[in-house]
Amino acid sequence: MSEYITEHGEIIEDTRSPYQVACSQLVAFKLKTIETVAADPKLHGAPCVQAIVVYLSFLKVDKVSLKPTSVYASSLTLMARGGIKSDRTARNARALLVDNHYLVTTGTTTKDGCVRYHVENPRAEVVKMHTREAAEYLSEKDAERKKEERRRKNMKSAHVPVESTTPENGCPGSNYQDVPVESTDKYHRGYLGDSLYEVEEPLKGYSPDQIGDEETLPLPIPESDAEAEAMMDQICAGRPGATILRARLMSMLKMGVLTLRLANNMLGPKQEAAA
Repeated sequence: MSEYITEHGEIIEDTRSPYQVACSQLVAFKLKTIETVAADPKLHGAPCVQAIVVYLSFLKVDKVSLKPTSVYASSLTLMARGGIKSDRTARNARALLVDNHYLVTTGTTTKDGCVRYHVENPRAEVVKMHTREAAEYLSEKDAERKKEERRRKNMKSAHVPVESTTPENGCPGSNYQDVPVESTDKYHRGYLGDSLYEVEEPLKGYSPDQIGDEETLPLPIPESDAEAEAMMDQICAGRPGATILRARLMSMLKMGVLTLRLANNMLGPKQEAAA
């Protein structure tokens, strides 16, 4: 029997075995990882949620070490179990998960050539901030829309011609999912004893041009403050509302979650130069 202390300082006796506790913690880790992957804008170029669900389905607790096992899955497994349409798409999804450190190689492979990975959740805090920023932005846009509707209604009642002040570009709601992301430990390590007996082909490098629209992919994180300022100058050029939003855009740029489409939607259309 073990004990743990609640957030209110109450001591609770846990009648579960250490193995049962480890299994419960692993389930919580799996759910948090799926939530993070679903909301991470760096992963929107490929079906990464489907891929990570497949890898997590093989993640178990080692009964001796009580640590999570390592996992592996061929492209064919990702296609069959994750509903991914093609080998290339499966490889792109895996490459994105590796590039963003959700899958970390153990340096070992199976006898059939499949690479073994540890599963991690390294971007939980960054994605949590991103979803909060996105939710605030969407809330502001919704408030503006309701305000505009009230103005139109009042003007219509007064029989006065109405000129819209709402920017034409709307926020692409599909880019941001209402996913609560909590901080979680990087829960991993161990070995997987099961074998899938599937052949894995060598990984190819991931190219953003292959799997996504450039405007929906996050801008590269600047290497210095000077470079960041230069990028913001270029993004904000000719935008009337840039002064108010510049600090927020700068924060999102340095976190690696700012896309051209999001910047354009937040800033609105560029102001045409005077003739």
